[in-house]
Amino acid sequence: MAEQYVEVDVNELKEFPNNARIGNVREIYESLLQNGQYRPLVVNRRDNIILAGNHTFQAIKRLGWAKALVWYVDVDDKQAKQIVLVDNKLNDDATYDYTKLEKAIKELQDVSDLIGTGYTQKAVDDLLASVKTEIPEPEVKEIEPKEEANVNPVLDIVLLLNDERFEIYKQNINIISEFYKINPTQAGLKAMELYAEKAEANEI
Repeated sequence: MAEQYVEVDVNELKEFPNNARIGNVREIYESLLQNGQYRPLVVNRRDNIILAGNHTFQAIKRLGWAKALVWYVDVDDKQAKQIVLVDNKLNDDATYDYTKLEKAIKELQDVSDLIGTGYTQKAVDDLLASVKTEIPEPEVKEIEPKEEANVNPVLDIVLLLNDERFEIYKQNINIISEFYKINPTQAGLKAMELYAEKAEANEI
């Protein structure tokens, strides 16, 4: 079974038909924005069908990327199906060393640091509570009270856009990203910050 890493045009790749796995494409999309594609798709050289990474492929297409990192294997139809099954099964069988997981999460307590990890703040709170971990309370300084809107922090963002609106959003985010030299996720947060400033100044 020969293998090779290479960048491949996404139009040449095909999803595995009748894939039983249901993945979270939105979280993979967010991870790709923040971290890039650090794990290649596993693709059968004989027919360009993806054996592992089908949902990563969907997220890559949603991002509009032209190429994907691929690890080619050359297997027959029977072994291809075995690879798909075992890849899904091993993910199901995996578990955590919660002591090490707790340590890793505590090092990323800020909401912005959790972007691209697959964890929301609520998920972190629930996880740490389940292992009875005490999170130190941050130091609170006394400040002069002032009247202001009661706005809860945004911990997660879901965009419900059709294809046309998403393309406009993506173009605008890319402009902000290039101007401020930041990644697309940070550009989305910057766009909200700029919009809030205009709203506060009654310029909308």
